[in-house]
Amino acid sequence: MQRPLILFVFLLLMSCSVAAAETRIILQVEHRRDALDIEEDTRNYYREKLKIAFSPESAFSLTTVHCDGMEERRHTWNLVLGDPGRGLYFIAGNFYASFGSGLLLGTAGPFQPDHFARKGNAGEGPVFSPSTSGNPSSSFHGIGAGISIPFPGFSCSLHSFYSRRERFISSAEHETGHTESSISSLEGHREQEGLRSEPVHTRTAGGAFAVTVGDYLTLGSHCMYSDLETPEGGPLLFSYSGSEGSGAGYKSFSGYGFRMEYRDENLTLFAEQDITRSTIVPESRPREEIIGKGTIWGMKLSLPLLRTSIVRKSLDRDYYSPFTATMGETGYHEGWFWDLKVSPYRNLSFLSGVSTERRLVPSVQDKEPPVTVLRTFSGTYSWKALEKIQYSAAFLERTRNGADEEKQKHRFLIKLRPLRQLTLQGASAFQQNGDTGTSSLHAIGIGVTLFGRWDISLTGAKAAVAPDNPVYARMLPMRNSNIPGFFIREDAITAALRTSLRWGDCCFSLRYFYLQCESGENRNTVEFFGSGTF
Repeated sequence: MQRPLILFVFLLLMSCSVAAAETRIILQVEHRRDALDIEEDTRNYYREKLKIAFSPESAFSLTTVHCDGMEERRHTWNLVLGDPGRGLYFIAGNFYASFGSGLLLGTAGPFQPDHFARKGNAGEGPVFSPSTSGNPSSSFHGIGAGISIPFPGFSCSLHSFYSRRERFISSAEHETGHTESSISSLEGHREQEGLRSEPVHTRTAGGAFAVTVGDYLTLGSHCMYSDLETPEGGPLLFSYSGSEGSGAGYKSFSGYGFRMEYRDENLTLFAEQDITRSTIVPESRPREEIIGKGTIWGMKLSLPLLRTSIVRKSLDRDYYSPFTATMGETGYHEGWFWDLKVSPYRNLSFLSGVSTERRLVPSVQDKEPPVTVLRTFSGTYSWKALEKIQYSAAFLERTRNGADEEKQKHRFLIKLRPLRQLTLQGASAFQQNGDTGTSSLHAIGIGVTLFGRWDISLTGAKAAVAPDNPVYARMLPMRNSNIPGFFIREDAITAALRTSLRWGDCCFSLRYFYLQCESGENRNTVEFFGSGTF
């Protein structure tokens, strides 16, 4: 499928280049130590991006990436036509898709290793978005299209897509017609390596329809289907479990849902109901279908002095979707999420949040379903040269197998701007983890802007880490980092220098990071980013 798609894209590319009066070319080159996309591990990689923008809504992009230990380069490409005609939208190549809140189909965000940070969100992004990370593992590969049609008093929109991705399994799995891997775990099996030598194709299709009445009320529905296909055209069972002759695996997955949303200047109300249907093929029994239900609803209120939101998420034991990406931690099927922001004065604000999540089915190492409760609070004040003074606290409680685990973190921050070109900053964090002792991190920093286009920032920190209580720290991360911080697991000193230069439509950034541990181990990292528009 890839060759016809690329040929089709280049034909469209040539036609758009002729039609576009002001085509812009953007080039980017970078070296980072970061996660490529939604991966949990950080590593060194080089990445190059080419983007040809025909208009603010239409562009062709190609990204290549090479990681340490990787024999071949990976790449992602896409063509987006956001204005081919009134209300029309087209995308081809590598892209992400999201329906409604993302409960059935969502775009996953970067992995968040910080235990005191909220995981995920209730998606409000576009239905389709291009993948420009260079990592094709987590994106769809195919085509998508959408159309919006206005009518007097209301409008309709329709979006659909089809994706076909090649992945690899072992010859034994190919011969038996089943694999223990799930659709999600197969995403990373892109190359032929080790025992994985046989190709298999992941097919996914979906569509969404919505009606918006008077710019306030939106009613919509969506559906999707996914399965595995061998090159011979036969099915392949996935998530197979059990012994040969008495096992069972999934033949396909499908789902559909309905959503409602009311939105005005101050109030947003939304609700979504999704139903999944998994077809299971046991070897010694007739075919079975497992049906699961999932619900998410919430409210957001925005007033001049107050903003608050509450979200409820609930999935039953049989709900299954390999592409879900919505609010909360992965694997937790029941949760409440509440946030509040109060601004009694222009330069004073308070934020608070509470989330409670519960697994309905315990994992292998759990005898009882675990429960996680996270409470956060922060207060911020600013006045003239005092750009920010802030206190924040987070309290994490986990109940697993009848035992309670408690963690808490307190942070103090002060940021001064005595001159427009000069910034001074100091911060201290204290973290407690049950009876293991208190870990602390103290940091100071300075930032200078020269000639209105050259920024230089320097930060140094010292960490005192108690046993089994690592501290998560951020030290001047590069722009758009997927995992901006790192864990300090023993007493250490660390420093980071970041400088950036802007000149017209070109910019260049450089970051140097140094970590010296008490054990004598040290780490040095150099990252850079360059971009130019022509």
